[in-house]
Amino acid sequence: MKYDAAYRRRHERVRSARGKASWHACVGSCGGQAKEWAQIHGKDGESPDDYQPMCWKCHQKYDNRWNAEERAKVSASMKLVWANSPERKEAMRLKPHRLRGGGNKP
Repeated sequence: MKYDAAYRRRHERVRSARGKASWHACVGSCGGQAKEWAQIHGKDGESPDDYQPMCWKCHQKYDNRWNAEERAKVSASMKLVWANSPERKEAMRLKPHRLRGGGNKP
């Protein structure tokens, strides 16, 4: 994975302030030894306190859960957009005729 300079700078700041993640216990569900600094979702990552030590597996679960929640929010918002769209209204207007075999007649 290719990381940009800002990403490296933020993680170096965390290591300088809090040490290696492996010096800490994983804050995830396993309670094992951490391996990585995981940025707390919703934080900008500029402060060393915006990170938590996690093992790789818990870090992946944490990120996947966040991504699923974000996808759900986008999906819900897109459903609202679709529900109010002219295209949907037209499809609903035409749907009964298609079911009866009447083609696209109004």
